[in-house]
Amino acid sequence: MTSVVCSCSFLDVEVVGKNTIEGFFKDYDSFRAAGEGLHRCMYDFYDDEYVRYAEIKGDLVNINAVNADEGILALFNYNITPSYTSSFPQTLWKKGYIIITNANNIITYGPKLKEDFPARTEAIDSIVATAHFARALAHFDLCNCYAQPYNYTPDASHIGIPVVDKIPGFDDEIKRDPVSKVYSLILSDLHTAEGMLSYKDDFDYYHVSRVACDALLARVYLYMGDYVNAETYAKKVMDRVPLTPASSYVSMFRNPHSDRDIDESILRLNGAFITSSMNALCDPTKSIKMEPDPSIINYYDISDVRRELFTYIPESIENENYQGHEYSAICKHLYYKSNSVDYYCTDPFVLRCSEMYLIHAEALCNGPKQDLAGAAQDLKALIARSLDITADEVSLIYSSKEDMQNLIDRERVKELCYEGHRIFDIIRNKRNLVRSAESNSTVKTVNYPDYRFILPIGQLEMQANPNMVQNEGYL
Repeated sequence: MTSVVCSCSFLDVEVVGKNTIEGFFKDYDSFRAAGEGLHRCMYDFYDDEYVRYAEIKGDLVNINAVNADEGILALFNYNITPSYTSSFPQTLWKKGYIIITNANNIITYGPKLKEDFPARTEAIDSIVATAHFARALAHFDLCNCYAQPYNYTPDASHIGIPVVDKIPGFDDEIKRDPVSKVYSLILSDLHTAEGMLSYKDDFDYYHVSRVACDALLARVYLYMGDYVNAETYAKKVMDRVPLTPASSYVSMFRNPHSDRDIDESILRLNGAFITSSMNALCDPTKSIKMEPDPSIINYYDISDVRRELFTYIPESIENENYQGHEYSAICKHLYYKSNSVDYYCTDPFVLRCSEMYLIHAEALCNGPKQDLAGAAQDLKALIARSLDITADEVSLIYSSKEDMQNLIDRERVKELCYEGHRIFDIIRNKRNLVRSAESNSTVKTVNYPDYRFILPIGQLEMQANPNMVQNEGYL
């Protein structure tokens, strides 16, 4: 796969001449390769940075201090500083803006290419739509990590990240924009992408689709507290994508590409022939660095199929020293090593349908309808699938909106743990971080609000850009 410009931060950027870029985009095959390269950039961002950030900073993992590097331990123990350059906060920022840079090139040069290759109009539009989606996703994810949540101020006027919606010129001043402006671009990009794509019953979940646009819009609106739109877009996806049945649930994670016709995936990133960072973090037969907090298993009923994803049983092809043992591990990122070479990979999820049920439930619970019964039906569908029973057999106890929200929060933990959601759920709901008594972190509690809930801007960026403003608390 090819990436157009491997830029990092705004001020540590590989300069590519305008003529070179224009020449590259005069060729359709190069343009298509740039689109595929954008997927690889997204993989590197999610697998190497975003998912581990959301989980290590949350309350559901323990970190092996012997095997973990300094950056992981600093993140886990809430003492990250702007000076780290080989880990957080610099690397996440760098890889997020790599996506944005490459997306901007595609968006800029796509229209001219359609004039030169009119027979390729639909294909070019699909690649440009992917770029709008990717740019929206990167701005959204970076804002989650470097800025306080949307509802931190009543009008989201607090400081966000730089909005970069074009290829920056040498004289452009790059500065941080309000969160409201960041979200304005995110919504604009997603609606633009949505308008360029049509619904397809056989959409490829390894590429951006109209359904993926709807799903990300549902998530963004939820984070904004716009429950009417969150409900609407989540339901659009639920009507098109069925839940994976219990019999295929574990293989959905551990045997990518199998049972694709009954897979609830909306967008996941193809890790074929790529060494997965998350796999290396979680594999107990390697130098394991990240393990499930022992308390997580208490969330699940004994017959819940999702429990299987917390026990690693070495396969016959593995080293005999591991045979006959069971290990506590985060198996969502561990493929079966006996898979054929085509499935020998870790494919991180960006979006899947189970999340839409949870978004829909939360929107019904907190929106103008306050439809608690409707929210309960969404939860029952997920719980019934996990227990391999019917929804009618599931009983939920609640008597208030608060009770229902607690049930939703608990189900989000059970369903979405270790997929890059946890710390953001805590922050957007303005909750305190409270780790279990079994946590091996030196920090067991962080009360909301706290400046440490978000990352500092890296020191390299601060030194190179006089317009950059540091997050409060890291000054």
